[in-house]
Amino acid sequence: MGVDYNTQVRRINQLVEHFKLRRVYYDATRGEMADRGLSRVVHGVKITKSKNVALAQTLERYVRGNPDLDEPRLVLLGPTTSRQVCSILAVNRKLKARASKGDHGDAFWSNALATQAAED
Repeated sequence: MGVDYNTQVRRINQLVEHFKLRRVYYDATRGEMADRGLSRVVHGVKITKSKNVALAQTLERYVRGNPDLDEPRLVLLGPTTSRQVCSILAVNRKLKARASKGDHGDAFWSNALATQAAED
């Protein structure tokens, strides 16, 4: 909130470099981040109804995990974990988020994009 796009791009590129990420997705539906110098591993995704369903299914696979694995596939870290969980749970079966305190299910979609990037 309140961070201009150029600063966001700089921070994203720093994270890509620091964590040596190979693929990152972001919501490019409105195109605000286009042509701002994002790393070549950062890819915009235009969100559609069918894309939302696919992203939600990928996130579900990571949340449920595989019973044969000894460790979970998705681990939420940091002091904002409870906020992320509330945001994820705000999204219903119709993939609509009930708005509460300015939250519109952002963590649901951010984590869905991250799990899709990990899977790809």
